[in-house]
Amino acid sequence: MKILHFADVHLNAVQSGRWDPETGQPVRVMDFLKSLDTIVDTAIEEKVDLVLFAGDAYKDANPTPAQQALFASSILRLEDAQIETYLLVGNHDKTVRNEDHALTEFKTFKTKHIHVVDEIKSIVTPWYEILCLPWVHKSRLITGEVIQKLETLISGMDPNTPNIFLGHCSVVGASFSSERLVMLGEDLMLPKKLLTESGFDYVALGHIHRHQVIDNIIIYPGSIERVDWGEAGEDKGFIIADVRKDSCDWKFHELNCRPMMDYTIVLKDKERILETIKSCPASLYPLKFNGGEMIRIKLQYPENWAGLINNQIIENMFPDAFSVQVVHDPIREGRTRLDLAQDVAAYAPGELLEMWMGEKGVEDQEELLSLAKELMI
Repeated sequence: MKILHFADVHLNAVQSGRWDPETGQPVRVMDFLKSLDTIVDTAIEEKVDLVLFAGDAYKDANPTPAQQALFASSILRLEDAQIETYLLVGNHDKTVRNEDHALTEFKTFKTKHIHVVDEIKSIVTPWYEILCLPWVHKSRLITGEVIQKLETLISGMDPNTPNIFLGHCSVVGASFSSERLVMLGEDLMLPKKLLTESGFDYVALGHIHRHQVIDNIIIYPGSIERVDWGEAGEDKGFIIADVRKDSCDWKFHELNCRPMMDYTIVLKDKERILETIKSCPASLYPLKFNGGEMIRIKLQYPENWAGLINNQIIENMFPDAFSVQVVHDPIREGRTRLDLAQDVAAYAPGELLEMWMGEKGVEDQEELLSLAKELMI
């Protein structure tokens, strides 16, 4: 049985920057749609038996009608191809009320081959069984109750067919990307042993954006696009797996996503600021991605050099880039320590001014101090 497994589309995660004149959507939304279309195209071309989507279609439960139409137009091609598809509800798909979600529209379509899964349950067929765990917030159902319900469903699985786990959750031992900071304290953490010792032939997970494999069959494909700079160095893609009873072979298929090129540049010579920035790889080598790469340049420099740096000039160095973000990280030197045995009032104004100028690296200090002392007289 051939399965295509993907997760964490987050179609409308980035809604800033350039806009596509044909669709009226941000270009970055169209980047995410391109990756989704590639996944659907592959499912059809490879004639897979099952498509498993492990949750998070959007960044929240309130996509615009246009964005819903884009997502639906891609997914409904699987209906036309008569490929059994299961759409699991993730945490970003759910509303505050929790029982409502952004994938409800597919229930109203009354599709024959596309199935929305928004509750813990087993899907039993003559050819396979899928135990489904959509996102469960810890405030709604305590961990022990979830585990108990899963164990009950596991005990009833057919030992003669391939058994698959489809979940949008965290597993103990998984490595998180930047989304961990957002979900900290809200995750339902599943014990790894529950998945490795329960007779599953393949475990299809979503929620963590970093592609990773835990004990061979527990797989996070990761998000299908780089959602933020915390994912700049991560490969993005999906899984095609050949699942049989008691065995599984799978392959990660990398998507051609817009690159995020992240550089930290330390400025040491204020006379050569632009030359130093021009020496970074993004300016030395031609950009290759059709439509341009995203570039972020983090500049570290002494705090008093801030007025010497012009963001616009730096951005113009990369005319073929999709976007250029300049991040300033000034190095603040330690404060001048006063003699604690003396009160600040014990210092003459000129002495305090001289210490301040030294701390800030002010040039022509002697001349400025001379003029200042004249004003202080």
